[in-house]
Amino acid sequence: MTTPTQPTPQPFGPGEWEGHMGTYLTPDELVAYLKLPSKQTVYQWRTRGYGPPGVKVGKHVRFRLEDVDKWMEEQKGAA
Repeated sequence: MTTPTQPTPQPFGPGEWEGHMGTYLTPDELVAYLKLPSKQTVYQWRTRGYGPPGVKVGKHVRFRLEDVDKWMEEQKGAA
């Protein structure tokens, strides 16, 4: 006798998840997006409490694009 199994959840395809949670950037993508010198800049900002807010996902950090853009707008007033 076999037991019924639950269907395996399928991951979102390319671009399908963006409307669900927003777009999240990796540190490398943040470096490219903001044209920063290196990923080390991002990590230094985090240890100093500077830069756009990040979200820890396990041992990884991600940056919501909306938050990055908002942080950039806030920097205009600080300059």
